[in-house]
Amino acid sequence: MENFDGESNPKTWLRTYTLAVRAANGNNDIMAAYFPVMMSRQAQNWLESLPAGSINSWHDLCTAFVQYYQAACPGPKTRWDLGSVTQRTSESLCDYIKRYFANRHTITEVDDRDVIYHFHQGLHSIELWRKMFESNPKTVSNMMAVVNKHADMEDAERAHRCHKDCREPADRPRQGDDNSASPSGDRPPRHGKNRDRTESSRARDRKRGPDNIVAVADRPQQCTSLDQEELDRLLDSKCPWHKDANHTA
Repeated sequence: MENFDGESNPKTWLRTYTLAVRAANGNNDIMAAYFPVMMSRQAQNWLESLPAGSINSWHDLCTAFVQYYQAACPGPKTRWDLGSVTQRTSESLCDYIKRYFANRHTITEVDDRDVIYHFHQGLHSIELWRKMFESNPKTVSNMMAVVNKHADMEDAERAHRCHKDCREPADRPRQGDDNSASPSGDRPPRHGKNRDRTESSRARDRKRGPDNIVAVADRPQQCTSLDQEELDRLLDSKCPWHKDANHTA
């Protein structure tokens, strides 16, 4: 059992303390004698500040204890306090469920219809809001069957996105580095076929320098061998261009 911290409900704490002492076969005298041990430092200061002779029995101590700390204790919550918890914009469904039912457990008397209504109104997810509206659950158990299924789907989608976004760079396909890593990265750029074909043989001849022209002029020409008889016949025959003249070719 925890010590009284000065912020808990004094009636609830005192009821638990009484049951614990009586379970150990204790009586009122033992509860009064062990009472200061279960107080925090702040509560002990209040106990020591009591006027002398103001406490004559265990009943007097319980009455003074409840009257002092009941004013600082917040009053009991009602079913209207369920509407104070709504799902935040960036809050997951699981976190909203935890916060909502943590608040619900502080309310002693509440009906399932109130729990379902305020949970439904506090939802931020339109999809789940529509599912609950269509299913129209009558009990909290029926509502949680729909809610937990949607929460599992939401967690799976979040885990998938996180795994996809947190992949290592080595697992991703390279784009800009492929060209630099390829063997052809050091090669000069290739021109298109149309550009290669624009230069004619005449244009290449115009680009030749004087050295190239001399080299072409000095290039030895191929000679065809003629028989001696054919050569004599050609030399003795008349000129084919000046037939009237009396000279040979």
